Amino acid sequence: MDQLSMPWVIVPLWATSLVYLVSGALISSYLGSFWDRIAKPVVLTMFMGSIFWAVFALLLMSHNGLTARIWSRFFLPAAYLTEVSVIQAQAALLHLRKWRYDSLLWIMGIVFAIFLNFPGCAWNPILKPIPDGFWIAIVHPSWAIIAVKALIYGGGATAIVGLSIYSLWKRSRKQSVIYMLAGLLTTALFVHDIWWIQHHRTYYPTIWIGGLFLWAILWFELRQQVKRTHQQLTVDELTGAMTRSFGHLYATSLLQSTSLGLVFCDLDQFKLVNDQFGHAAGDNILRQTVDRLKSVCRPEDQIIRLGGDEFVMIFPSTDLNDGPQILPRIQEAIETHPFTISPGHVVNLGISLGWSWEPMGGHFNEAVMRSDHAMYQQKELHHQCSTTPS
Repeated sequence: MDQLSMPWVIVPLWATSLVYLVSGALISSYLGSFWDRIAKPVVLTMFMGSIFWAVFALLLMSHNGLTARIWSRFFLPAAYLTEVSVIQAQAALLHLRKWRYDSLLWIMGIVFAIFLNFPGCAWNPILKPIPDGFWIAIVHPSWAIIAVKALIYGGGATAIVGLSIYSLWKRSRKQSVIYMLAGLLTTALFVHDIWWIQHHRTYYPTIWIGGLFLWAILWFELRQQVKRTHQQLTVDELTGAMTRSFGHLYATSLLQSTSLGLVFCDLDQFKLVNDQFGHAAGDNILRQTVDRLKSVCRPEDQIIRLGGDEFVMIFPSTDLNDGPQILPRIQEAIETHPFTISPGHVVNLGISLGWSWEPMGGHFNEAVMRSDHAMYQQKELHHQCSTTPS
């Protein structure tokens, strides 16, 4: 029987393999960074998935029984190792402790692949052509074969769905349901494909739909993890301002292409508010302070929290003489209206400011030191701290 060189039903398998391969290459850029622990298993899943889909396509594109038999011997081990990698990736994305015997699962898959390639092994399949022009692999009916298939397909699906159920404690119910649907869909399509081969002697693969669904979930989940970690590293959780470390990098980068104006901000008598009303009231004031500072910023301006009640505002593309216009606006935003610290209580606070300017190519740390010094020169102007009913 003539074999089709590239049947159209094989195209989705090659496309899915390419999607997994390209995604694995892209995610590899996260290796060696903060996201290394969760990126490694996802990268491995993408590459194993790419191999699995390619082996699947090559099996169906075989031109004779010999090549079909060769690819069929790698099919089950590739399916098994892909499921192992999916389980490990999902566990990493759930931040579960790594199982100490993970490597044993991979060794079993490799041994399984070697065993299937022994000459004269009882696992060797019988290849028969089917009307659609493909070859069908029919293994010798035995309980051992049934047990292996049940372990690979049933065990993998059970683990994936089990982790999805566990994720109810880690994620929203909506996300967990999507995970379970992905695992069930992939397994159901796999079983459908096998059943269709055995009973109808024709084959139009559908499992690639579940494979793309699973790929989309892993890709989205990794991006969410990266976004969440990036948020923690760059944004101060309490106030929403830039963190000190990221702000330093950001401002240093800006100085490579433009000049930078800096305002060092320090709330007056803030410690008294913490001592009298508690840290919760102090945190509330800090959040309100950043909101008010943002009201005088342009879209390109940024606020960096150095720590406590100290902030640095950076103003790109400004001149040395812009300080006298910027400082009064900041002081007005802070001192015009009292801060609400709790229902029925407000407090009036002042702010001490220091201006410095750094030309393009300058040093951010030096500009911060100068603005800090200028701010302390104004500390002699203390503001009275008082509370009145709102």
